[in-house]
Amino acid sequence: MPASTHRFWLIAAVAAGACAQEVPPASQFSSADVAATSDATDTAPTDAPGADAASGDAVDAGSCPPGQCDDHNPCTTDSCAGTGCVYTPRADGSGCGAWSTCAGGQCQLACGPGTQAVTVSDTAGKATVCAALSPYWGAGPVSPKQWQDQGDGTVGDGLTGLQWQQTPPVDHRTWDDAMAYCDSQLILAGKADWRLPTRVELASLVDFEQHDPAIAAKVFPGTAAAPYWSSSGTLGAPLEAWTVDFQWGFTTSEIKDLKHPVRCVRGMGKPPAANNRYKANAAAGSVLDYWSGLTWQRTLDTSGGSDGKGKRTYMQASGYCDQLSLDGGGWRLPTIVELRGLVDPWRDPPAIDPTAFPAAPADGLWSATERVGTPTDRWYVHFLDGFSDAEDVAELHRVRCVR
Repeated sequence: MPASTHRFWLIAAVAAGACAQEVPPASQFSSADVAATSDATDTAPTDAPGADAASGDAVDAGSCPPGQCDDHNPCTTDSCAGTGCVYTPRADGSGCGAWSTCAGGQCQLACGPGTQAVTVSDTAGKATVCAALSPYWGAGPVSPKQWQDQGDGTVGDGLTGLQWQQTPPVDHRTWDDAMAYCDSQLILAGKADWRLPTRVELASLVDFEQHDPAIAAKVFPGTAAAPYWSSSGTLGAPLEAWTVDFQWGFTTSEIKDLKHPVRCVRGMGKPPAANNRYKANAAAGSVLDYWSGLTWQRTLDTSGGSDGKGKRTYMQASGYCDQLSLDGGGWRLPTIVELRGLVDPWRDPPAIDPTAFPAAPADGLWSATERVGTPTDRWYVHFLDGFSDAEDVAELHRVRCVR
C-alpha cells in the first residue's frame, strides 16, 4: 500500500470473563453498558456537619453558613434548619451520577441492560464496575455476524443494530459528494435518515476471511474491492478522511477530492465516549478494558527481540506472549480486531490512551491474524495514527499481549 494511505481505526466485540450471550442491538447499549464507575457506594463523609444521610436528622452544628451543609452525598438534599444541617434522602431511583441511582439515601451502581456488576482490584483498592455480558462491537474479538436481509434493499446487522444500504451505487464520489448523497439524496426502504458511516461502523463490515471483496458478498452484492468513504475526518489533516478498503480490509486515510465508492447506513450504533474505559493495575503490569472485557499488557518490552529494543518477527512475537509470565501468565497475541480496538484516533502520536498505556511508542504492533490467501503475511496496527496493514512474518514489529 502507498505510504500516503497508511492509517486506521477501531471496531468489534466481546466481554471476556463474562457470560457469553446473544448481543442486543446497539440501541440497547448506553454508556452504562460499557463504562465504569470507581465509586459503587457513595457515603457521606464522617466529618460532614450533622451527617446522617440515611435518617435525615437535623444536627446542631452551631451555625450553617451557605455551602457548609454539603455532605458530598448526591443522594441527600442538604439544607439548614436554624442552627443545624439537615440531610434528607432523595427518592429511591433518583439519578446520582453516571450509571448510578439512589437507594436508601446512598448512591448505588445501577448496571444497564446486557451488563452485570463486577468487582475488580487495583493498587488503589477495589471498585465495582459494569461489565458487558455480551460482546461490545467496537472493542474486542469478532462475534458471528447476524445479517438480516430485509428484502427492501437493506441489510440489518444484529450485532451492531445498524441498517445498511445493501447494494452501493455504481458511481464513485468525492468525500463531500458522498456525505451529501447519504445525508440528503438517498431515500431507501421508505427512509430518508441515511448517513455516511463512521470508520468504526464501516470497518465492522470487513470479513477478514474473505478478499476481493473482504465482505460477505452474497449479503452485500456489488461491493467493489476498493476504498469506501467514511464520515470520519483525520486528526491534523483536514483535507483527508478515513476509508476502508474492501479488497483486503485495510483502513487508511485519503485526500477528500479523490473519488471512491460509498455505502450508507442508518441507526445509532455509535461507540460510547472513552471516559473510564480502562482500569490500570500498575503493580501487576496489566490494564483491564471495560469495553471488551480483555486484559492487556500495560507496557511494552523495549530490550528484547531481534533488534534488542523489543521488535520481533511474527513467530518471536507469538512465542513471547505464550511464555509471558506477567501477572500469572495466560497471554497470547491479539487478533487484528482486538488490537485495532485500542486505537484512539484523536490523540497525537502515539494513537493510544497514554494514561492506561504509558510510554507507548508510535510503532507497529503484530496481530495474530493471517492475511487470507497469503499465509506468510500477518496483520499489524501502526500506532502512529492507527493505520493497519499486513506484512511478511519475517518483518520486525513490537508486541502487546492480551488475555
